[in-house]
Amino acid sequence: MVFWKKKEKNIWTGLPQAGGIALYILGVAGFMYFAPKMFGRVDNFFAPVLFLSMFVVSAMICSLLMFYQPYQLFLDKKGKEAIAQVLMTTKWLAVFLVLVLFALVLL
Repeated sequence: MVFWKKKEKNIWTGLPQAGGIALYILGVAGFMYFAPKMFGRVDNFFAPVLFLSMFVVSAMICSLLMFYQPYQLFLDKKGKEAIAQVLMTTKWLAVFLVLVLFALVLL
């Protein structure tokens, strides 16, 4: 019975990280969608520079959102909990992906 309660608690551990990543993705996607409408089309050297810079910063932000808390757990000698947290965050991100795919099919 104790194992079930522990497992049940672990279901929700990755939700805040996955939710933060999903919100960040929505924000970046919204910027990329509306930027040409707000600023016009940019056909010069700085467009790919902006894109690559935004890509690198996004990778760093998503890495922090995904791995900061598991890293802290790992430093506290809680390796199994850290791995479980990463796996649950990945599962929640997969759930969000499926929801987005359903939304695309319905729209």
